Amino acid sequence: MCNQTQQNGAAFFFVLDKSKEIKIARIEEELEKNLGTK
Repeated sequence: MCNQTQQNGAAFFFVLDKSKEIKIARIEEELEKNLGTK
C-alpha cells in the first residue's frame, strides 16, 4: 500500500518537472525572439 503511494507521488513530481522544463523552454524562446528584434 505504502509503495503504491510512493510510486504515484514520484510520477506526479516527474510530471511537474516536465511541465517546468517546458515552461522554461518557452520563456527562453520568447527572450530570444525579443532580443533578436532589438
